[in-house]
This record gives sequence, C-alpha cells and structure tokens, in this order.
Amino acid sequence: MIGGAVNAVGLTNPGINWWAEKIGPKVDPKKVPLIGSIYSEEIEELRAMAFVMNKAELVALEFNASCPNTKGNLLSASNATQIIRSAEEIKKVSRHPVWVKLSVVHDAKKIVPNLKGIAEALSINSVPWEKVFPNHTSPLTKYDGGGVSGRIAQPFTWSFALELQELTHIPVIAPSIWNFSDIEKLRAEGIRAFSFGSVFLCHPWRPTLYVRRYRKQIRTQQGEAR
Repeated sequence: MIGGAVNAVGLTNPGINWWAEKIGPKVDPKKVPLIGSIYSEEIEELRAMAFVMNKAELVALEFNASCPNTKGNLLSASNATQIIRSAEEIKKVSRHPVWVKLSVVHDAKKIVPNLKGIAEALSINSVPWEKVFPNHTSPLTKYDGGGVSGRIAQPFTWSFALELQELTHIPVIAPSIWNFSDIEKLRAEGIRAFSFGSVFLCHPWRPTLYVRRYRKQIRTQQGEAR
C-alpha cells in the first residue's frame, strides 16, 4: 500500500510480569523514555496491569481502548461508559500519567468530556479497514481486516484529532505523520504533539530526522521570540 500500511498483528511476549521484572528495570529512562500500553476488556485486569507497571519508570501509561485487531467490545461507538470507567480505575491505581488511546469509530462527544481529570493526553489508533475501504475486501480478511495507518489514514485520523481538540483541553497526539510538512500542517491547526507509526516500515530514518528538524525549528522560533 503506497503511503501507509495495513496490519493485523497481535504482538506476543512472555507477559507483563516478565517484562516488569526482566526488561523494564534494565532500561535507562533518561536514555530511552518509555510509554507503557495496556489493553483488556476486564476492568480488574486493567487495574492489575496498571499496578504491575508501577514498577517501571514510565513517561505515561496508555490505556489502549481502540486496537482494531482485537475482537472485544471496546472498539464500538456504544461503549463510551466502559471506556470511561476503565480509564477511571486505571487512574486510581497507576502512579504514572494516564493516556487514553481512542479510535475514529468511537463517540468522542460521549467519551472525551468525561476524561477530564483522568487522562493527561489522548492518542489515536490505526483505522479499521472497513472504515477506510468500505467497498473493498481486505488482504487480511481472515484476521478481521486489520488496521490502516500512515498517510492513507490521515483524512480519518487528522479530522478525529481536530474533533478531539475542539472537545477538550487535554493534549491531543496526532498520528499518521508521513512527511515533515504533515507536522507543519497540524501545528497550523493547533496540534502540538505527534506520533509516528507505519512510516517506520517504509522510511525508518524519517522520524529521527523529523524530530531533530522540529526541535531545531522550535528553538529558532523561541530565540526569535526573545
């Protein structure tokens, strides 16, 4: 797919306890700032995972309520109440700032106003295949279609980012960055945080290049402001 990717990857590993005991403590947070991400349909399981992640030095703990590659019920416009309650319970347990990762298929008007005082940032997931290509069969149909990301997802993820920004003062992290000009376009709309995803697959050097260029641009602007 030109300018993006579709994936249906369910990442596997030995488990959260193994990571918290064997991997997390070995990572220098000053050199490699980490953001944890947890998902579950069960609130008690989310609480347990958030508690385990308290062992790690994290920038934030993200509640992923939006993975298109799961068969749960969170990825539904009708599940606003469950998402809000899950985020509340994570907040009670976690010593880290809590982020909530939403999907373009969620009812943002029902969810976002109720995250005030709970979420310290909002991120956005890849877009379900059927949302982007409603009249085309996914090459990953046997895995329920997968999620679309990258430049081809921008019309969906960017409009959603701007919708979120209108609904709240919680910082919104806009995804689907592909070219440096994408950052400039989103900054013009008031977005101040960005994430990189499938661009790593096709152009793995771009994110580092863009971050360095962006930081230099900000420093220059701050110098001019003085």
